[in-house]
Amino acid sequence: MRKSYQSIISLCLILLMASTSMAFAQTENVSKITNNDVLNSIKDAGDIEYNITEVTDEAIAPVDSEIVGTDEDAIRTSIEEEVRALYANDPEFIMHMDYDPESAEAMIQRIIDNLYEFRCGVDTDSISPDETYAWVVAPLIQQKEYYYCGPCSALEAIAAWGGYVSGSTNDAKQVVLAESMETDPYGTDVYRVAGEMNKYLSSYYYAYVVGSSMSDFSFKLSVLNSLAVDRAPILHARTIALPYYFGHDSGHYICVSGIDLDTGLIRLVDCNDDDDYFGIWSIDRLYAFNAIHNYSERYLISAYIL
Repeated sequence: MRKSYQSIISLCLILLMASTSMAFAQTENVSKITNNDVLNSIKDAGDIEYNITEVTDEAIAPVDSEIVGTDEDAIRTSIEEEVRALYANDPEFIMHMDYDPESAEAMIQRIIDNLYEFRCGVDTDSISPDETYAWVVAPLIQQKEYYYCGPCSALEAIAAWGGYVSGSTNDAKQVVLAESMETDPYGTDVYRVAGEMNKYLSSYYYAYVVGSSMSDFSFKLSVLNSLAVDRAPILHARTIALPYYFGHDSGHYICVSGIDLDTGLIRLVDCNDDDDYFGIWSIDRLYAFNAIHNYSERYLISAYIL
């Protein structure tokens, strides 16, 4: 969110001092994880559920975060005012309210609760201040249609927490999600992507926030905490900001499977139907942040909005 609080700044200092690291490619700012046998098996074995690429590490277990706040009632009131002001004129939220006001209001309350817990030290399952990396094992799945990046990214995220989508192939699963989201050749609304994933959850539900309202600090903490509870965030990005697109500009949903604050890297599982962009990419976090921050009406979908 736009505002900074002393407790958040303190956490940032702790995070930046931590020394753990993640198994990312670290020799370059941009690297593609290229195991041709793995990629080919993923493309060809559509009848195998999800096709997890590989498991090399265990996900970080959620742990409690303790941040002591003062005047908690005043802070909660301030947070609610902040959140409602942010979403009052948001085009996605306006559509969301029109489509399903109950779920829209529930999302607002979750965001308020998350921020209150984070700023006031209420018991929460967000990541420990001494952890600086988190990841999930998300499958690399190629989108069935050129406009299926929303359903396909959602499928990757659902598979990452072990959710089940009906359908005997990955293509069939995408169709199930796309039909439910009312995806069309113009794409998929952000609130429908988040809402569809939430249908497969009983806790740690997704929310969305416009990227231009975020700082890099709030972005990295939101991504970190979402991954820590096995919810892969999704970028609603402009591809021109991403180095491996080499200037190609389009709106695109991309699943995030890992982040490391020490190295500054973020890992993207890109479902693009174009093989030039399809793959698992390790890039500097700021590229990903800029892809939603520097352009209008771009969003982060995440279980934590901080």
